[in-house]
Amino acid sequence: MNENIQLISTNERGDSMYTVYDIANWFLSNLENVTNKKLQKLVYYAYSGILFLIMKVQKI
Repeated sequence: MNENIQLISTNERGDSMYTVYDIANWFLSNLENVTNKKLQKLVYYAYSGILFLIMKVQKI
């Protein structure tokens, strides 16, 4: 597992909330040859994944 990935961390502004731009920039800086469409899909999957985890924890 990548040590750079943390479940709870802070971004450059010191916030614990990440924007869509923060997530997209993370993918762009850690992956090669990312097309616009691939980036859109990755950000969408990241968002849906965190929603799933939140709902699972809250038992919704």
